[in-house]
Amino acid sequence: MPIPEGLSQRADRRLGLDRALNVPLTASVTQEAADGSDVAAAPPASNPRNEPSVAVSPLDPNLVVSSSNDYNGSGVNAGAYYSTDGGRTFKGGTFMARAPSTDVAGDPALAYDSQGHLYFSYLDTNQNFALGKGGMFVERSEDGGVTWPTKATKFAANSNGAAGCIFQDKEYITVDQTPEQKPDGTTAPRDWLFASWTEYHLGGSACDGYTGSPVYATRSVDGGKTFSAPVMISPSITDKTMGSIPKVAPDGTLYVAYDSTRPDMTKVCPTYAVTSGGATAGQSAVEDMVVARSTDGGQTFARSTAFAGACDAAYPTMFGGTYRQNSIPTFDIDPKNGALVVAWPNDDVYGQDIHTRISTDGGQTWSDGGTLGFAGDVLQFPWLAFGPDGTLYMDYLKQGPGGTFTPMLVTSTNDGRTWSTAVQLSSATSVGDDPAFEGQFDGDYLALAVGSDRVAHAVWTDIRSPYPLGTQNIWTRRITP
Repeated sequence: MPIPEGLSQRADRRLGLDRALNVPLTASVTQEAADGSDVAAAPPASNPRNEPSVAVSPLDPNLVVSSSNDYNGSGVNAGAYYSTDGGRTFKGGTFMARAPSTDVAGDPALAYDSQGHLYFSYLDTNQNFALGKGGMFVERSEDGGVTWPTKATKFAANSNGAAGCIFQDKEYITVDQTPEQKPDGTTAPRDWLFASWTEYHLGGSACDGYTGSPVYATRSVDGGKTFSAPVMISPSITDKTMGSIPKVAPDGTLYVAYDSTRPDMTKVCPTYAVTSGGATAGQSAVEDMVVARSTDGGQTFARSTAFAGACDAAYPTMFGGTYRQNSIPTFDIDPKNGALVVAWPNDDVYGQDIHTRISTDGGQTWSDGGTLGFAGDVLQFPWLAFGPDGTLYMDYLKQGPGGTFTPMLVTSTNDGRTWSTAVQLSSATSVGDDPAFEGQFDGDYLALAVGSDRVAHAVWTDIRSPYPLGTQNIWTRRITP
């Protein structure tokens, strides 16, 4: 976990605000890609994009929406782009609404309801966290992501007071489409919107102390217009967490997966020497992969540990690259049988593998799934997504010599117990270290979604020709069943 280095330093390296050049888009549509090839998931631009999200309309699988941290325009923005041809071309470049006195938006997340409305959640803050500006916001598109409103709803606020700074970070959303009986006697999906996120507590008016980062959740039952009071999922306000993902099981149970640093554990993780990029030596943090469960619509939670003693992916890595990595878990639920699947990148003395854990009893017990990686492999940023038929997809990056990386994909028909042979999503090799961020930030995660037509859409951050060397963009590929 990179938090102890200081939140302002972390966010500066994470969002790269002081290194973005604010140059407008240079085109309005991407090139077309045939099935089996990859295409940019956003129109070409002069400045970077990273940390994608993707969603497919439940009403029309040809409507695919992607999003990213977008460094074009003024400051850093949460950008949305859309495809009406099943992810073969992408248009747009709409930035979500900004709060007064903020200049950094990002951490985009997308989720559809059953009626085809698309929700976009994001953080919006000021790079000077001591100002206590902004917070977490959500917008709703009435036409499935083609157009967006000019205002957003805040569901968690940043602040700075006598007790120190509070900074809201890394939110994610999901929509509960469990059928329920309406007052008129009909049955329809309830379409509750859930959000979870990490709340950083920083002592001192200058936000220069770190006392904890618990996970919170909230719910909207009116289409994102209002939200319930946040509920703390973590056992203590001093819990040190990151990377929460909410999902709803077929029976309507809400689950939230996240990682929790455990400095009191006796396990020792690998220690890394100075890298080729000149980073200082360090030791991986010891973390638990936690899944919290709520059967009352997010009002109360019971926690279970999917895995105790994971070794956080090293940042910077010892394997030739200098960009930040992490062990944020990825999480999804089988729509057919309700199985819970958690995966994360885990360091060991031989490299960095992707581990999987599975629960078939609502998180009461967990078992090992298939592990990806061989000795010497460096695999990172996994993302899971189930298809409607119960097929599980995972995309991730495989690091190569000199910090380069290649996007990969595997599938499973048994909830991650075993995985298919990995396939390469692109013939291009990406340069991992973008000069725009001093070679230290390629985002913290990838994206993946599967439509009702069973076509999967993998999205990743990439740096390649024909874009100028050093310009990140988000790329995608259709994977047909």
